[in-house]
Amino acid sequence: MMSNLFEITLRKSRPAVYAIAASACIFGVTNLTPSSASATIFEYALNDHPDGNQANPEYGLRLDGLYGGNGNEFTFSFNTPGTGMTLLYDDQANSVRIHGRAFGGIDTGSTWDTNNSGFVDIDFTYRQNLITTGSGTIGTDIADVGLQTTGHDQNVVTGNSGTLTLAAGLGSIWTGANAGDEFTMVDQESNGFSFKFNNFDDHRLGTHPGFGGPETFVGWGWLNHWETGDAPRGHVYSSDWLFTGTYIPPTTTTEVPESGALIIFGFGFAGLALHRRRKQHSA
Repeated sequence: MMSNLFEITLRKSRPAVYAIAASACIFGVTNLTPSSASATIFEYALNDHPDGNQANPEYGLRLDGLYGGNGNEFTFSFNTPGTGMTLLYDDQANSVRIHGRAFGGIDTGSTWDTNNSGFVDIDFTYRQNLITTGSGTIGTDIADVGLQTTGHDQNVVTGNSGTLTLAAGLGSIWTGANAGDEFTMVDQESNGFSFKFNNFDDHRLGTHPGFGGPETFVGWGWLNHWETGDAPRGHVYSSDWLFTGTYIPPTTTTEVPESGALIIFGFGFAGLALHRRRKQHSA
């Protein structure tokens, strides 16, 4: 009697079980879509600019007076073997990150001082006062696109700032400092901006054949710097970016589905499988 009652109850409940399983599957599928907008990261490979005032050697960053007195002229190359510098523009966060490894030191006029040169690690982010420039749209148009800060923000925590760290080993020798020493960098405004990056100004490329045009971006801007932990100091002439860039096709990042959606999705299929096995057994 009890067995018959159970079978009757099960037969009556099967449509409900099937409906719950099916709805769970549908719920799981609909929640596989991202819950927030995608962010596109626009990437540029950075190189030395051919028109730096201290060239040769060519370089992409100059930080005079990095250590040992303001009279020491420091330059850093983005093209020396073993280096690699990248600029990343995040269109959702509206930020520009310049990071990677460079090589340089005290510039002696044609090379670097062998007792004060080596690799450095750079990581700098512009996160304030950043706008797009030009008539084109980044990621859509090839020509007339760029970025610019409309001012500066020297707040080390939330403003436009970063670090340069003297690398250890790899042939690096820092007689006037120590490997691992870190220097803080912040932006410095001049003529209404602290940084520009575009492919239409051809900044200081006019006398260099083979450069210029929409395929060549130029980045330039001014910086203040001091050893991390010391008191901030004002601008030391010259301390600035001056590099070229080459656009690399973008990558898109999206959020993965939330784990809860996947669990419900799996539960739905489990319900359907249980219903199918019971149906086959009763046959």
